[in-house]
Amino acid sequence: MKELKRAILGGQFHHGGNPVLRMCFANLRAVKDDAENEKFSKERSTGRIDGAVAAAMAVGRVMAEENAPSIYDTDARPGGLLLI
Repeated sequence: MKELKRAILGGQFHHGGNPVLRMCFANLRAVKDDAENEKFSKERSTGRIDGAVAAAMAVGRVMAEENAPSIYDTDARPGGLLLI
């Protein structure tokens, strides 16, 4: 969340003008919990925030810097979608 906020405020978050993602970010606000961690809230909003949440999750995965190969890139992959 902190890295996503830094990228947005620093003008480094680019979404190509996607209207759905713009709507998702417009429907949320960041709130702090008791431990001073920021999280998304859609309190007072009837719109969706899923795209913004997905963006935060994607940034988190990039920040984790996991270099292991994807299960989908190996011969041992299961049939269908793998849910962990």
